Amino acid sequence: MKNIYLKIFVVLFTMFFVCSCATMFNSPTVNVKIYADTDSVSVNLNNAPFWHDLPASFDLYRSKYSLKITAQKDTIQKNIEINRIISTTFWLGNYFCFFGYLVDMTNPKRFTYPKTVLINFDDKSNPYNTWLPPKQNLIDIKVAMHGGGQNVNGNNFGLWGISAGFQHYFSEKNSLIMNFGLLNNFPNADFIGKYISSSASYENIQIGSFYKQLQYNTGLHFKQTKLAERETLQLYPEYVDILLDSKTQNHIGFALSTNYRASKYIELGLNYYPSFLVLEKNPKFRYSHLLFFELSFIFEAYRPL
Repeated sequence: MKNIYLKIFVVLFTMFFVCSCATMFNSPTVNVKIYADTDSVSVNLNNAPFWHDLPASFDLYRSKYSLKITAQKDTIQKNIEINRIISTTFWLGNYFCFFGYLVDMTNPKRFTYPKTVLINFDDKSNPYNTWLPPKQNLIDIKVAMHGGGQNVNGNNFGLWGISAGFQHYFSEKNSLIMNFGLLNNFPNADFIGKYISSSASYENIQIGSFYKQLQYNTGLHFKQTKLAERETLQLYPEYVDILLDSKTQNHIGFALSTNYRASKYIELGLNYYPSFLVLEKNPKFRYSHLLFFELSFIFEAYRPL
């Protein structure tokens, strides 16, 4: 009988130790840095008897309750409520062990607060952001996924792709942007007969202007497109895909885009790259374009103090 109880204890202890990631690995507090978009602002947290000049850093206990901030400048006060969020450790750490969710649900360590809070003191529609605005000499790295289409020689093709690039702010509102991308229409060749595949690669250089959460970019792009006519033949018991013809063209044109900053790490964008010149031995004026949406992931490579 004692062996049975011992085994049950060992199993429960192991499940608790292996699972319940938030309880095991999250600290009781989370560090929150609070800033303001103007100077001479002080804050009071959760109606405490103390006021703190911004910017300031706080070690706050994790809690199921929202963080209440009273911001004051001169005689003007502004009340802000920061909702607590579920920790990533809670969601991902217990993915393979449901028992961990049950353990973590009894512990406030499953909650967290944004690590950065920027108080927009004069903005009533958007009282705060959870990321800092751009500043001069900031460098961002961007990785993006694309979905859209291209028009080449009067033919339209849907495209999916990826890109990577960087963005350097030479002022608080303006930046230099460079990207490199690859796109392909991934044709469905699961049939007998001829079909056309399309792919493209591009490089661009743009000047961007930033306003609140919106950014508008203009510049130039260089694009290489490839059209290939292929045919799938049935040579029993296998299928053979052969290349019949292909054509590669180089284009140069404008690069126009707009982006919406949804969060600290995520940006949504729309890109339109029209081209009117084909770079051949004898250059030709011919219209083509890339038009695609993008989901971008932003990472700060360098932020000056």
